[in-house]
Amino acid sequence: MRGARITVVLSFLASAALLIWSLLASNGMQAQLRQDAFGTYAGLIAAAVVLGWPWFGTFFAATTPAAAGSAMVFACMAAAISVVCAALIVDAPAEGVGWYIIICFFFVWLLYLLTSRLRRSLAQ
Repeated sequence: MRGARITVVLSFLASAALLIWSLLASNGMQAQLRQDAFGTYAGLIAAAVVLGWPWFGTFFAATTPAAAGSAMVFACMAAAISVVCAALIVDAPAEGVGWYIIICFFFVWLLYLLTSRLRRSLAQ
């Protein structure tokens, strides 16, 4: 269970860092950084904390072996989703960056709901 929790934390940190890096590398965010760097960084960090809820929920739910298994599945799949979305964000036009972020977190939330349902069904 401890290994699953470490994997969830590493998945969150890697996903957040990768998505923030891809956002900062996009042309639209480069222009935003030149205008308001502090506000941009503060917004990115706040968004990472708020949108990190699936990782936090998975971390605190990983208390049994069945829950640890579903946490491992969530962590690995969420990191894979973040890698794919980050690759899309870097090359996206300014209008598409926000949509890719929304799509990324939609799939992460869907994965969270599926793995939490799996966790509950395995616990019974």
